[in-house]
Amino acid sequence: MAFDLNISIGAYSNIERGKTNITVTRLAQIAEILDVNITDFFREPFTGLISDEGPTRLTSPQFLTEEIEQLKKEINYLKEINLLLKSSNK
Repeated sequence: MAFDLNISIGAYSNIERGKTNITVTRLAQIAEILDVNITDFFREPFTGLISDEGPTRLTSPQFLTEEIEQLKKEINYLKEINLLLKSSNK
């Protein structure tokens, strides 16, 4: 899997163990490689990404909430930058 994603085995291991936040793009790549729908990752339990330490953070509602909040912050930040750029161009 790490080879198919063009990342190190350690980096992929961190994804599996929930020690690394995963991007939607990377999640889509994994879904494509496994030939599953991306929404399958959010069902309990998703056995395709279970390590010896238990389910990954991908299946956690808390993980999804945190990701959504982070995306909202990033969107607001980009909106602020856009407004600043527009006002400086006047």
